[in-house]
Amino acid sequence: MRSRNIGTSVHYLPVHMHPFYKEKYSIPTDACPVAASVYEQIVSIPLHPGLSDSEVDDVVDTIRAICTESVN
Repeated sequence: MRSRNIGTSVHYLPVHMHPFYKEKYSIPTDACPVAASVYEQIVSIPLHPGLSDSEVDDVVDTIRAICTESVN
């Protein structure tokens, strides 16, 4: 998505991977495999009231194109 000028980020960090909890409670990285798996699959896309209709269209078109490429 970045190569198509669509910014992305990760806004979800499983608690067991968060440095504070990991250090304080000595939680092993493999303690929560489902949360870790979901973490590897989630991405946050631009979504806020300041997006113009054109920007929303760009995000949607980019996601569609990437999904289509992944299927082919």
